[in-house]
Amino acid sequence: MSSFFISYSRKDLAFAETLRKHIQLMDSGHDVFLDLYKIKTGVRWKQYLLSSVRKNDFFILILSNNSAISTFVQQEVKWVQQDELKTGVRKLFIIRIDDVPIPTYMSTFQVLNATGNFVIDFYKLMEGINGKASYFKIMHEKESDSPTGYWIKLYVDAPLPFLQKIEKVEYRFDYEFQCSKFVDAVEIVENKRGAYKKNYAVEFWISEPILVFIVLYLKSMRQITFEHRIPLYF
Repeated sequence: MSSFFISYSRKDLAFAETLRKHIQLMDSGHDVFLDLYKIKTGVRWKQYLLSSVRKNDFFILILSNNSAISTFVQQEVKWVQQDELKTGVRKLFIIRIDDVPIPTYMSTFQVLNATGNFVIDFYKLMEGINGKASYFKIMHEKESDSPTGYWIKLYVDAPLPFLQKIEKVEYRFDYEFQCSKFVDAVEIVENKRGAYKKNYAVEFWISEPILVFIVLYLKSMRQITFEHRIPLYF
């Protein structure tokens, strides 16, 4: 069960309504915020909208010629971007239903271009939502190898504004892994000035597949955990 905030122009209400109904058909427990139904008379709507953007799990923007020039939509997008930077969790997903240029403030975000077949577009959108819950990714590279093993560099990848939110990264190696003298069972990498992805790297030698548990400590006091398996390349 998840909660969704739909940001749209009232001129695109028909598409927003169809989207809301399909999300609820997937699971009757899903809560979908559409302002037409959620904001009651007398409510301080601006504060209510901000609270709703923050508390919902996902934010779906219906990008069109209408919404691209809507000051209300721009404000909602600004709020969700601020929330993403604070938490490190991806919430904003965009579906473009018109041949409208992507606004500058959205240029760094992946956009799903509608095909005109709503069913196909809907399931592509849900696939993206279900598969990408975080802007942070754990990556590894093979540095060098030999007949008995190879060096691995393990690091965190994310857009720069998100990397700058990291206080430290903790790598916990599988207890069955025989750590080399170059790495401890727990490695902690602190934040550095001018942070970028390789600043949070650890290097080690392996001769067998291993599982690494990673904890990101963000400046917002939030923690994000990952499991990352490194296979053999022989």
